[in-house]
Amino acid sequence: MEAAIASLEAAGHSLGADFIRLEPQAGITAEALRRRGAVEIAEADPKYTRIVNLTHSIEELRRDLAASHRNNINGTERRGITIRQADNPAALAELCAMLRDTAIRSKVRFYPDSYYHQLYEVLAPLGIAKLYLAEAEGQPVAGALFYDWGPTRYYAHAGAYQERNRRLRASVSLVWQALVDAKEAGLQHFDLWGVAPKGDATHQLAGLSAFKQGFGGHQINYLGTWDLPLKTQKYRLYSVYRRLRGRR
Repeated sequence: MEAAIASLEAAGHSLGADFIRLEPQAGITAEALRRRGAVEIAEADPKYTRIVNLTHSIEELRRDLAASHRNNINGTERRGITIRQADNPAALAELCAMLRDTAIRSKVRFYPDSYYHQLYEVLAPLGIAKLYLAEAEGQPVAGALFYDWGPTRYYAHAGAYQERNRRLRASVSLVWQALVDAKEAGLQHFDLWGVAPKGDATHQLAGLSAFKQGFGGHQINYLGTWDLPLKTQKYRLYSVYRRLRGRR
């Protein structure tokens, strides 16, 4: 990793870059990054995540579920819920509407609709983006966009019509179906993509973490997001700008 970072530094200097942003997953420590002059900033991608091992049998994966999740999954048909993988613009527009409803009810911010449309238009034809919808009585309840990369399926973007989903609990069934499909497709890992640090009840992902932990697996801690300044003075000005914008 040290050699890779040195190569990035050289390339950055040759291109006139002000800084390099890194999210190392292995091969280096925080102390080593600091020695190189890197600065840890607010995470861009999740620093903590939860990964389910899909090489386990379905029976083992079921046993690893929280009891409440297992009950919800077992009652999927009884509650009239169907899960399908969709590949049309109308389904993506439905997901965007669910994201907006989730943002209002949960007081969070998502990307604009155009972001998801551009991602899907590029990645779906490559077989990377997978869009799932949960419906009941012909009405959409929950949706999610997953990414398949290498041996892993990533649970990336999810929303729901909050009132319907609170009553029908369709999100659990949707994620389970996507997990089972990933296993059947030969993938080895299911990354639930972002949880709170263990024991941190104030973290912004604390509430969502309980939902994700219900699918079992184990927690992985990465190093987070780091900037490696190449032009020190300009980076200091950028850091001031970030603080003024409420970022660190």
